[in-house]
Amino acid sequence: NQIMAMRLFSAFMAAGMIVAIYWALKEVFSDNRVAFFIAALTAFYPMLAFINASINNDVLINLLYSVFFAIVIRFWNKRLNFKLIILLLLLIGLAMQTKQQGYFMMPFFLVFLVFQGIQQISKQSRFYYGLLLMSLLGTFILARWFWLKYANNAQYLWHNKDQLFSIRSFIETAFLQRYS
Repeated sequence: NQIMAMRLFSAFMAAGMIVAIYWALKEVFSDNRVAFFIAALTAFYPMLAFINASINNDVLINLLYSVFFAIVIRFWNKRLNFKLIILLLLLIGLAMQTKQQGYFMMPFFLVFLVFQGIQQISKQSRFYYGLLLMSLLGTFILARWFWLKYANNAQYLWHNKDQLFSIRSFIETAFLQRYS
């Protein structure tokens, strides 16, 4: 019974993901039939249907990403308010707690904030000056954090002399085999 309950919960989260996708696509396409068709294609995409039928955290991260991007798309050209920022930060926090891929929401959030700040800066609002400054500072801090956390790994993968495989040796080997 617990497995069936978890699968049912996963199915509800998958349905919520499809609703969020449809909600976002209605903003992008003027014809609701196109939005419905793309959402239906997403619902019946085989790999996504397989993941959504299982019991794991992928279903929740898919839902959180879908809701996040649906909100960003819906409010891209609209006036930003503090409640929306808190909601997006809450979604990012939940995604970060769900899976490591949740960290990749943060750059999209910062781009959204920068765009909103630039869009509203002409109205001479102190809130948007602060928002723009906060998002630029957040972008710098996040970029620095990614650099410190992943730069050595990327460099190791590129110049790995100890092992047979590195990205650089793979590219060189593929190039030599192709053009020699």
